[in-house]
Amino acid sequence: FTPSKFTFYAALFNLGAIVGAFAGSSVMARIGRTRALALSACPHIIAWLGTAFSSDPLFLTLFRLLTGFSVGMGTAISPVYIGEIATPSLRGPLGAVNQLSLTFGIFAVNVVGSYGTVIQVSSHTFCDWRQLAFVGMALAAVLSMMLCAPESPRWLAQKGRVPAARRAV
Repeated sequence: FTPSKFTFYAALFNLGAIVGAFAGSSVMARIGRTRALALSACPHIIAWLGTAFSSDPLFLTLFRLLTGFSVGMGTAISPVYIGEIATPSLRGPLGAVNQLSLTFGIFAVNVVGSYGTVIQVSSHTFCDWRQLAFVGMALAAVLSMMLCAPESPRWLAQKGRVPAARRAV
């Protein structure tokens, strides 16, 4: 990779996130909020696993795009889910915690990548991005636990599943 290719590589995440946000909106309308969030873990895991084992620039680029796609899905779905399950007094705080979690996650990855997963090559220190990819994969796997969370009562009611919506409240 050249410096300009690194810039392109980094930007692909954002491009994937834009597409993922639109896809996430469509998917959550069809299959529900919890299943859509759990489904977003699949491309995450595939992308991080591929990143950990690939050395081919084309595949690394595609996996970067796929990671962004997954994040885009999650950032579209999670605020909707929070807004639909939280009581009015908790919506604001939980929405803020959601955003704070994203910001803290970005910060944590930068710290771990800078100090936790480093390798020495000659006199230079680099992030061992393969180890960091395994961390990302493990965290993405946690997202699949959304299958254990109750579905949004609003989504259930929209689908005509009123008894299930009442139980979810």
